[in-house]
Amino acid sequence: CLTSPRASEFFAEVGADLSCSEKISKARAMRLADGSIVVLDGTRLNCGSENIVVAAVGKDKQETYSKQINFSMLASAQDGQLVGYRYYAGNINDVSTLQDMRAVWNDSGLKAKKATIVMDRGYISTPDLVELSRDGYKFLLGGKTSMKAIKKVVAEENADFYRPTNFIHGGDCYGRKDRWKAGLASGKPCQFYSYIFRDPVLTMKGICDLNEKLKQVEQRWLDGKTTEVDQNEYMRFYKDQRTGAPLTRDPEQIDAEGYMQGFFAFIGNVDSSLREVLDTYRQRNEIEVMFRLMFGLLIKSTRVHSTTALDTLMLIVFTALSVVTTLRNRM
Repeated sequence: CLTSPRASEFFAEVGADLSCSEKISKARAMRLADGSIVVLDGTRLNCGSENIVVAAVGKDKQETYSKQINFSMLASAQDGQLVGYRYYAGNINDVSTLQDMRAVWNDSGLKAKKATIVMDRGYISTPDLVELSRDGYKFLLGGKTSMKAIKKVVAEENADFYRPTNFIHGGDCYGRKDRWKAGLASGKPCQFYSYIFRDPVLTMKGICDLNEKLKQVEQRWLDGKTTEVDQNEYMRFYKDQRTGAPLTRDPEQIDAEGYMQGFFAFIGNVDSSLREVLDTYRQRNEIEVMFRLMFGLLIKSTRVHSTTALDTLMLIVFTALSVVTTLRNRM
């Protein structure tokens, strides 16, 4: 068994030209079945090395900051088989990686496979989605309910999310599909679709959760122990904020917040039924859980001392994930 320094030296030699991800992604894309649904997912690795170029301070999903690397992976939604991977500096968010990944996908032949790429809402950027659509890719991604287009539909067509005829049996929610266009300064606009849903159970849960949060904020206010999160996220729900006096809730702000509870949405250029979209995205969620579980078991931190060594380590982890996925599918 190699010692840690010798292993790092070996990794550095193998990854000397920093092309491992491009080579393996191209080879794996060739084996992908035509018309496949592929899932793009990402996670972040802690990295304290001063010698790894892409190690940079960034914010993770727990809203904390640390020196890290942004790792993205593409996998088949049907069986979880891995297709490709890339890694980026820890201070680069998901949406900023799309342009690079599009170039890799074009080079690897993924477009010829007519695959549909499913992503989470962290990848939303209208210019990048327009370019992706113009390149001929089909995609579906989670939509933020704060988007103007989505809020507009919820406000103007709200009754549709209560009609019995719009209830999706088996999906346990109401839904509505809309068509819209977006483009850049040059070229024709592209066709997109929004799929907006309302889950009554999530509506009730969201309102109950908000009420409990406000109770906690009000108690901390009286105790003189309000947090930065309280100030930034919850004080807008109060119209009377006198020191030493109980907080007075603002009904209009609370109603406005509760109005969007239980809604969730997807956008993309795929023309599917509401039920098909729900089923497709649920496949993505299953792959995401599996990926993060296995990835967490295989690697806790980078533990290498150069960018070239990191390149090989990521290749080894990718290979290990591929083997584990194959064994899992055969069980």
